[in-house]
Amino acid sequence: MAGVYNAGRDGADYDRRVHRKPPNSALPQSVYKRKPARWKPRGHQPLTWQPPERALRKLAHRQAVEQIFCPVPKWARPNWFRLTVALLENERLLLEELTSEEADEAIFHISCQVGFSSDWKLDGFPNGLLVRFVNACAALYESNQVFHPDGSAKFMLWDNLRLSYEDEPATGHLQDLLLEAMLRVLALDDREAKMAALHGLGHHKDERARPAIRALIDSTTDDELRKYALDAYDFRVL
Repeated sequence: MAGVYNAGRDGADYDRRVHRKPPNSALPQSVYKRKPARWKPRGHQPLTWQPPERALRKLAHRQAVEQIFCPVPKWARPNWFRLTVALLENERLLLEELTSEEADEAIFHISCQVGFSSDWKLDGFPNGLLVRFVNACAALYESNQVFHPDGSAKFMLWDNLRLSYEDEPATGHLQDLLLEAMLRVLALDDREAKMAALHGLGHHKDERARPAIRALIDSTTDDELRKYALDAYDFRVL
């Protein structure tokens, strides 16, 4: 029989009477001595993280989407980021719970929340999670269902995610992931996706992007796209 708690001096006095040796028992009293269970007050249980997929199943989808717009204290950032990545990978949930304008605003908010202009340090997250996040961002351009024609997310996403505002480009594994994703978007047929990728490449100022930009300049027949590609090639985009 388990121990019980008395409402004693501090509300957590352990009642050991239940551990007394029964009168007809041949076992010694020591067998019935148990270590008291640790008292945990209600409302102060430690926070635990659940896998994003399980969290999405348990949460109402609307709740999961609404958490994107909630203020995120530092201690909650890892959980927020994991759940956000899971939502980006399941963009149909955004479209089910939000209008097209709201979904575009959600993507823009995410990119601003974790971008260089904030005090978040994306490179501090596990590498596997970063790969999923960057790939999910590129996949948004491939499906082209979340972005609204009059929204800002499609054009500004890669700009918001740049890792440095200095003349010298950022380096490291995360910059490699972002460069690969932007070049992936640049290769799409969608003109607006190409413009967004050029905008990001022009701000990231990574010399490794220039061959792909030059190939676009030489092949396109769109004068406006060529002009913008020239600006991106020289890292002079606004």
